[in-house]
Amino acid sequence: MIWEANKKILLLIIIGLVLSNVLMPSTVESFIWGRADETIYIGIYKAWNSTAHISAAVPLLLKALDGVKWRYKGRIYEFKASVLEFRDIIKGELDRYDTLVFPGNGYYFLESFLDNFYNNRWKDNIRKFVENGGGYVGTCGAAIMACQNPVIGWPFIKTLGIVNLYAYETIFNEAQYYLQDGLGIPVLIHIKYSLNPIFKGFYGSLRSINYFGGPAFLPAHKHDRKYGRITVLATYATEPSEIAPIHRQPILGGGLVKTNLEGKYAAIATTYGKGRVVLFGPHPELWSWRIDKVLSKNASRIEEGINARGKWYRWKEGLPIPNYNMWIVKRSIAWTVGKLGLSEITSRRAAIDRTFQPQST
Repeated sequence: MIWEANKKILLLIIIGLVLSNVLMPSTVESFIWGRADETIYIGIYKAWNSTAHISAAVPLLLKALDGVKWRYKGRIYEFKASVLEFRDIIKGELDRYDTLVFPGNGYYFLESFLDNFYNNRWKDNIRKFVENGGGYVGTCGAAIMACQNPVIGWPFIKTLGIVNLYAYETIFNEAQYYLQDGLGIPVLIHIKYSLNPIFKGFYGSLRSINYFGGPAFLPAHKHDRKYGRITVLATYATEPSEIAPIHRQPILGGGLVKTNLEGKYAAIATTYGKGRVVLFGPHPELWSWRIDKVLSKNASRIEEGINARGKWYRWKEGLPIPNYNMWIVKRSIAWTVGKLGLSEITSRRAAIDRTFQPQST
């Protein structure tokens, strides 16, 4: 009789736990994680937008990052994300942030030019923020801005110079992929055995990632004590021009684009002063396609045309997967604040870590 009664009690407990997990997921999550021991404040930079993918990056990041929790060395951390703009940095309002995230945008160059009229406060304040221990995660155009001068438009347009690298990108080839009328293209990167925890579980593998005409990185060999060692996280494993053959703008003479990125640095991690920096040539913050779509030999996967803005192209092979690589951004931020290690990457619902999936997915 006692055993039967105990079985009924046990059954009721199991049913109660199942129902609570289904009906009250927020309560269960709170129970599992508890209150955060420390909050990491993230500033997501909103530059002047130019195209649809740039406009989408900021809200995508805000939604994906704000409220994320993870455990590191027995403590619970939580992201709190908010948007900041040019005027916020000019005013020096960076003290409330631990890390700044700069999604890809070509308009950083215009803002760097405008900064001449503000006595270079925009660049100086970002530079000081990182030097004093803040984090910087930049993709595409923001990665170029972190590199060394000269860049296109120099000396009127100057970079931050917080990494000991040059950004490699040419107007006639790589930059032609900015001028699209779609969602970008996928390229493959090869993840290196770097022992940096950002890519733990993926060392030696290929990864599909969104490309919109971003740079590769080359050593600059500058001598400054503020520059830390460059850790190569990934290299380009394919040429964008082979994955998605397109033609140059007519004003540039037309002809087929020929990129020169394969084998060059696609993602790096380093330090500047007391701060940590992670840069990506392509776009981990945006959608991407499965690896089989990248390797497809479908001759009609690229469409081209001309409109009032000039020549455009569009990738047509399959639908992109939202947040396909957002875990990379989350891990990068956690690394910049020193809360990510090789021995302990734990998460719930892929908050920071991501269960390894076959590369065909």
